[in-house]
Amino acid sequence: MLEFLDEIKGNVIIRVLTTGEDIYEAIKSAAEEHNINAAVFNMIGAVSKAVIGYFDMKKKEYLKNIFEKDMEIVSCMGNIARKEDGSIVVHAHIAIADEKGHVYGGHLFPGTLAGATGELFILPLKKKIVRKIDEKTSLFLIKDQK
Repeated sequence: MLEFLDEIKGNVIIRVLTTGEDIYEAIKSAAEEHNINAAVFNMIGAVSKAVIGYFDMKKKEYLKNIFEKDMEIVSCMGNIARKEDGSIVVHAHIAIADEKGHVYGGHLFPGTLAGATGELFILPLKKKIVRKIDEKTSLFLIKDQK
């Protein structure tokens, strides 16, 4: 635990999303705005639409589910890194619950829209995390930490 605390860069970035704002794009734009090379984040709030999925290793692609109704964000967490070319990579998972408490989760995709609110907390790290394409999975996986 102390090792992790030693890696904290500084201030927590807090971003409150408005109704209809794309959650994935908000995380990415906050990372760009603050020139983040590595971070962890979490978020709670609500969605009015969710695009989530899971990675099918046989097909080497994400299979998506779309929910077009108001739901609670039970948890949204992930990390921010860079590709070798310097572009930002947001890797996020989300769990959402409907009015009956049924929970659905998976990888967060663009097109997931904030409902009543979204409360995003980003914790920048001192390290630079680099993602490179993995030939086995065709995914950009963490390959280097500086």
